[in-house]
Amino acid sequence: LGSPKAVVVTLAATAAVAYLLHRFSLAHPFLLADNRHYTFYIWNRFLGRIPGLKEALAPVYLYCAWLLYDRLATAQSPLWCLIFLVAIALTLVPAHLLEPR
Repeated sequence: LGSPKAVVVTLAATAAVAYLLHRFSLAHPFLLADNRHYTFYIWNRFLGRIPGLKEALAPVYLYCAWLLYDRLATAQSPLWCLIFLVAIALTLVPAHLLEPR
């Protein structure tokens, strides 16, 4: 399973991700209004309706982030990975603030 330190770090990261999901998961009004896309149904039938489901998916999100980091770190340079993370942040952080329509 790993060293005790790795277990503690993993549990702390999972708790942090669960808190961030609980505190900062926002549903865009167009997501809730447009039933032509599968994200509408996922949100309305599962994530928006079942309490705690967003937070329960924190280990899955953490594993996906680790997998992405593991694959990118072996295939790309550190500068490329940094630019990729900055691009992700610049896309996701202001996503609820900007209206592209």
